[in-house]
Amino acid sequence: MADGDYVRLGCRGCGVAIAPSGARGPRRKKCTACAPPRPTRPRTERPCVTCGTLYKAQVSGRYCSAACRPPRYQRKPPRPPKPAPEVRVFEPMPCAQCASVFKPKSALAMYCSKACKRLAWNKAKDPAYGTKRISVKTRAQAKRDSTSAARIAQREAKLAAKLAAKQAELEMALAARRKVCAQCGTSFEAISSLAKWCSDPCRKAAPAFRLQKRIGKQTRRARLRNVECERFADVEVFERDGWRCQICGVLTPERLVGSNNPSAPTIDHIVALANGGPHTRANVQCACRACNSRKSDGPARGQLGLFAGIEGGSAQGLGSIAS
Repeated sequence: MADGDYVRLGCRGCGVAIAPSGARGPRRKKCTACAPPRPTRPRTERPCVTCGTLYKAQVSGRYCSAACRPPRYQRKPPRPPKPAPEVRVFEPMPCAQCASVFKPKSALAMYCSKACKRLAWNKAKDPAYGTKRISVKTRAQAKRDSTSAARIAQREAKLAAKLAAKQAELEMALAARRKVCAQCGTSFEAISSLAKWCSDPCRKAAPAFRLQKRIGKQTRRARLRNVECERFADVEVFERDGWRCQICGVLTPERLVGSNNPSAPTIDHIVALANGGPHTRANVQCACRACNSRKSDGPARGQLGLFAGIEGGSAQGLGSIAS
């Protein structure tokens, strides 16, 4: 390069020659001493959007650190490693060609080696193949076969012992979970320690379930009417009234509870729920199904003043307030 070229490539400020850098792009017009400093963006102090701490941020900064950034702006965690492939273990089987016991590596394996496989294929193509030459195993090969058979038998024994231990543990766990159904008396495997019935039909046929169902139905009707409500069993009212209808006096036996028999015991509200009567023990009485159906939401009939009389010291008998 000529001297004039160095003058041409000199600094515009001080005239010092600037050696070429060899990089692509426009050449430098001033040296490092004369070149003005690079402009930097102004950093203003502002609060972090997430934690509220003051920090010096650029024009577009909103978070003080990477930890305060939302999850969508943070780096995704590394993917978990793929699970190891499942290793299937197959039981030892005899070779289809030489009848020696071997451990297959797949479910389609039939031969102990490639030689046996090739020999079987050649015999399938030509039945006379190999009749002139008889392969005799050497002593070393026979020793290896016997050793491998002993190892396979030892492994099979260990595996059988492990399977027997697991089967015994499973039987003990099943015996601990086995219960007797409270309805039909059959033995079943309970999923929970609170299970009492073997199936849903047995649960619905159980007296305790039917009683709770009747209690829930009565309280639900009272709550829909927005009246005073007490939770009690209808059997309490039947036993209090002596299993007798308080309107006509007919006996209502316990065996007819829940049936459609005209003499079946039912809960009758003395002041009907439709008329604003509460669902309390003082406002209910035992009534046969026929009288309860005839009365419906009509005027009060039966022992409405019974409890008031007991509080005053004089108990009234059956049909004290008959209308």
